[in-house]
Amino acid sequence: MTKEESKHDLLLLINILRWLYNSHISVDIDMHVPILCYKDPSKLAMKPIHECTYCDIKVEDLHDLLDDTSEPIILVHDDIPMKTAEWLNVPCLSTRLINPENLGFEQSGQREPLTVRIKNILEEYPSVADIFKELLQNADDASATECSFLIDMRKNIDIRENLLDPGMIICHGPSLWSFNNSTFSDTDFLNITRLGGSMKRCEADKVGKFGLGFNSVYHITDIPIIMSREFMIMFDPNINHISKHIRDRSNPGIKINWSKQQKRLRKFPNQFKPFINVFNCQLPLAQESPYKYDGTLFRLPFRTEQEASVSEISSVYYNTPDIYSLVDEFSICGHRLILFTQHVGSMVLKYLKYEEPNPAAAQDVVTINKSVWSSKAAYGPLSILKSAAKVMKKVAATNRVPADTPKSGCIIRIVNRRLTDEIGKRLGLVPCGGVAVLLSEEENRKWTVKANTNHTNPIGEVFCYLPLRIKTGLPVHINGCFAVTSNRKEIWKTDTKGHWNSVFMRHVIVQAYIAALNMLRSMAESGELLDYSYYVAWPDPSVVHDDFTVISQGVYQEIAKGGDGDHAKVFSDGKTWVSIKYVRFLDDSLLCRPDIGPAAFKIFLKYLKKSSSQDLCAVELPEWSSLRLTTRTQTLHLSKESQQLD
Repeated sequence: MTKEESKHDLLLLINILRWLYNSHISVDIDMHVPILCYKDPSKLAMKPIHECTYCDIKVEDLHDLLDDTSEPIILVHDDIPMKTAEWLNVPCLSTRLINPENLGFEQSGQREPLTVRIKNILEEYPSVADIFKELLQNADDASATECSFLIDMRKNIDIRENLLDPGMIICHGPSLWSFNNSTFSDTDFLNITRLGGSMKRCEADKVGKFGLGFNSVYHITDIPIIMSREFMIMFDPNINHISKHIRDRSNPGIKINWSKQQKRLRKFPNQFKPFINVFNCQLPLAQESPYKYDGTLFRLPFRTEQEASVSEISSVYYNTPDIYSLVDEFSICGHRLILFTQHVGSMVLKYLKYEEPNPAAAQDVVTINKSVWSSKAAYGPLSILKSAAKVMKKVAATNRVPADTPKSGCIIRIVNRRLTDEIGKRLGLVPCGGVAVLLSEEENRKWTVKANTNHTNPIGEVFCYLPLRIKTGLPVHINGCFAVTSNRKEIWKTDTKGHWNSVFMRHVIVQAYIAALNMLRSMAESGELLDYSYYVAWPDPSVVHDDFTVISQGVYQEIAKGGDGDHAKVFSDGKTWVSIKYVRFLDDSLLCRPDIGPAAFKIFLKYLKKSSSQDLCAVELPEWSSLRLTTRTQTLHLSKESQQLD
């Protein structure tokens, strides 16, 4: 066939295709169409539609791809209009190059449009600060020891051509990055696509249970990107950014494999250049080399005003002042986030100026490190949740409680109660909890208990390994496997879950509270704790919130049981530590009178020393405590008369 005949036939075939397109006549994917023969442009050749692709990008050199015999790329003839090629369902070259695996979101419960579902989740997680908390929780559940964030103000104006999709241009600017030093497992990749059906729900040693928290990232972005191991994931629920690569609207995400597609992915260097040097990410954009990212990296491009105008998820966009507010949020809440983490021991918030091209030069804005202070009274591992979960599995298998149940310092302790065991197994929870007492460091590694002396505004909050922003009225923080609502804003108060919380607080948190008081006593005895009043960390029943009175009542009930063991020695006159069995109080009717109270107490001490028992100890009991301190049958206030000297 001559060149003129080939040219004539090609024109005829293209006109036929245009007529089919204009007439909306459907065609089969096995239909043959003209293809490009770049070595001999005059040659006419044809291939089935499903073997072809059309060129949708500007690539300087396609020859290396077209000559690749292992995975040949066949382009439709460049005289076929792009609109016609798309109507024929010819795959685009960019999709063929990256060869993405399409990812969908698996929903549990009521079915609804994905964007509506995410929008509703955001209403359950109304605080932007939840982004830090949920990303930290995911890192801690993955056993990461570091979790850091970077506010990247670069606009990347000079690298906005040849992206994966023209829709990516708008989200190529300022971003929030998050890094942790643990890699995604295959299960993690699956979990992150599940809305409300996380596989972690059945894992007792994981804090995240609902598969909802990660979606808090949509507060600030419409297209989160995740890099871990050799995989990169992009989610586009609105289908506004990578629409050409999404074959089915029910699967609005793609997964790219950097171990298999390097040569082709390098055709889109501008898409991936922002990743270079962000938390040591070194994607192989220059040459072929084996690559796996040792960690997990999230890129969350801040939603722009243009994106917000068409987003079905959120109409909130982020300008520079809004982005700066995230620094304030992190500064305020960061230290609380890390308090009860099981693995993460350090958090850093970095800031990269818009004119700084190298992310490695980002400035540290907030640095938080959690170090184990090696007190003489400390014992046990601080990462207790996994140990506790193993014990619960052993109990379930053997129906016997091991003698060596794990304990850890003054913070957390596991208490075995069959009732909590059975409920916990059904709810996927572990009876493992603890308390934290705020200390202030003085000179020479000495400490004081930092407490509210007026008891009007106690610091205590509830943690489920991350803060729940629930005040308790206690002078300490409490932490544990509470049954919480899906948005982690409240603890359950009714039905089985509410019963678990009540029993959990009475039998686990109370025991941890007593253990904390004992550790404070040990520190005071060793000289590590200065100016310590034995009752400074006791709960004031008058200010404890109703939902947590079970804790204050339980603490006083345990104290009132007394006994001869060290665990019962929580009273002190500044020299000696004793249990309630050996403590004596002066009646309030005398002690509280300013005219005779001090003198009466001196006489009280004098006669107490002359008593037959040398083990007795006289102490002053604060009024707010004596109102609720109970024995098995009566209040301490009533029993004091029988304990006083004749």
